[in-house]
Amino acid sequence: MNLLITRPSKTSREIARQLGITYSIGGTNGRIENLIRWGTTANRNMRIDKQINTVEAIVKASNKAEFRNLLREHNIPTINEFNGRFPCVGRTAHHERGKGFFYCENDRDVRRARERGAIYFSDYYPKTKEYRIHVAGGKVLLFSEKLHTEPYRSSQTHVWNRRNGYTFRHLYRSDWLENDVLMDMQRSCKDAMELIGLDFGAFDVLAYPTTHSLPPFAICELNTAPSLSPLALEKYIAYFKEAFEEEVEEDGEYI
Repeated sequence: MNLLITRPSKTSREIARQLGITYSIGGTNGRIENLIRWGTTANRNMRIDKQINTVEAIVKASNKAEFRNLLREHNIPTINEFNGRFPCVGRTAHHERGKGFFYCENDRDVRRARERGAIYFSDYYPKTKEYRIHVAGGKVLLFSEKLHTEPYRSSQTHVWNRRNGYTFRHLYRSDWLENDVLMDMQRSCKDAMELIGLDFGAFDVLAYPTTHSLPPFAICELNTAPSLSPLALEKYIAYFKEAFEEEVEEDGEYI
């Protein structure tokens, strides 16, 4: 039996439909043969023969502060901790879709951010580009750049998401194979994925800062239940099918 334990979302429902597997919100009882965890840590004590994304790895990726600390310890480019100089960014422990983000220009802003749930602060990285890199099974599934597509909205907002007029443009493989910064970026994401212990996930990476003393890119966070475009969905479906492919005996018969 294959099972998808997940947060409720249109993306996860479509994955289950296309794979023809059981879809469960919150978990299930009993022994599981094959399990995909889509951004959830439900039912930690189930007996599972094979699972894609473990509870332990999802916990590491979901705590943004601890995730960044782990990357720093292993010299993987990420956002620096707040050093007392403004501006800075405050974040809640767990956040998604631009929520729990506080841009702070002074101590008063920091106090207000704390009152609204911010528990850790980092330096502000003045990005001019942002990328999303999907990694699964040690390989890059898709490399995308965020672009501002609605000119009537300000492109200077600090949160680059669909609500603020941004969308993804998927890059051709040749686009990043011929760019040294993008090549280093995808290698760092694969290193981070191995470090965290996840099988799949999507990295948000800030790049090309206006302050030239900063590194050319910094991994911001790792998503364990990313929203997927039709092309990204196709890539993930192919990955899951390969991951759960039946073993073949030497004579070519399935076992």
